[in-house]
Amino acid sequence: AYYWCYRLASPRTRVLASWINGWLTVVGVWTTTLSVTFGTAQLVVAGVGIYYPEWIATPYPFDQFTPILDAIFLGVIAVASTFCLFFNEYLPSIDIICACWTVESFKVILICLSVKAAAGRRPISFALGNFDPSFSGWTPGWSFFIGLLPPGKLSSVYDSKINFLLAYTYAGIGMTANMAEEVHNPSEILPKAITWSIPISTLFGVVFLLPILFTLPDVTTLLQVSSGQPIGVMFTLIMGSRAGGFGMWFIIFGIGLFCAISISCAASRATWAFARDKAIPFHQHFSKIDPHLQDVPVNAFLLSTAIQVLLGLIYLGSSAAFNAFVGVAVMCLGASYAM
Repeated sequence: AYYWCYRLASPRTRVLASWINGWLTVVGVWTTTLSVTFGTAQLVVAGVGIYYPEWIATPYPFDQFTPILDAIFLGVIAVASTFCLFFNEYLPSIDIICACWTVESFKVILICLSVKAAAGRRPISFALGNFDPSFSGWTPGWSFFIGLLPPGKLSSVYDSKINFLLAYTYAGIGMTANMAEEVHNPSEILPKAITWSIPISTLFGVVFLLPILFTLPDVTTLLQVSSGQPIGVMFTLIMGSRAGGFGMWFIIFGIGLFCAISISCAASRATWAFARDKAIPFHQHFSKIDPHLQDVPVNAFLLSTAIQVLLGLIYLGSSAAFNAFVGVAVMCLGASYAM
């Protein structure tokens, strides 16, 4: 994105404009990766809650001190890092598996939720027209905008997956460009990939959301889940059994894990490219690639991962502060795309 900005800007402003755009892109990629990995960790909490609803990843009495959740978060990062560092040559195959998993998963979710609907069925007026701002704490005229910003705030059923999908659909359209130097014929392939990502994401978003909206259990019940992660309980109520709920949850967890691997890789490439162009402090160090690991930019990867870990530790002190950092992802990438 910052290279495109450099090419399109006037000669007097192109260096400054591309530098600003580059930092917006890199910070946006870092924080987006953080929200994906931390969100996947929160999915684990939701999955455990299906069989152990009394279990909370927040030990009493430290309401904001969550070492268990952070440990899960570090585990997700470790899994993603292992694939990115040591199985780089298999990442294209992993992406293909991810695409197939996603397509088939949404088919399963559409069919199973629509057929089972153990919690009851909602009328079309509710699924397509109901809007209840009472749970947001904001006035009706403003609460709608909450869903446009924070992909990492997974505190309610509306913020858990609906906003997760919507925010990333429009905040991550440029992620493909981060892999430009590892794609055959990028000048033709990348524009097609970026362009097609919008209609494809829209289609899958509708396929995912509609069966949930038509079979959504009582929202008050979902908001009272002790762990604060209602998606597992939601699927359990819709499917009418813990086994069915766990199956639906596992589908989403798989997508989250695949996404964590892919976006961790993309973040390292964006960091490496910015360092290669001498825009990051100590760029000589972070622009190196490791010939022993299939030319992986190890130092750039470790930098982006270290930033994730440090920002994730903020959750130990304040979940509100952590969510503020995560919300930066959409703002930075949105501003970068606007430029």
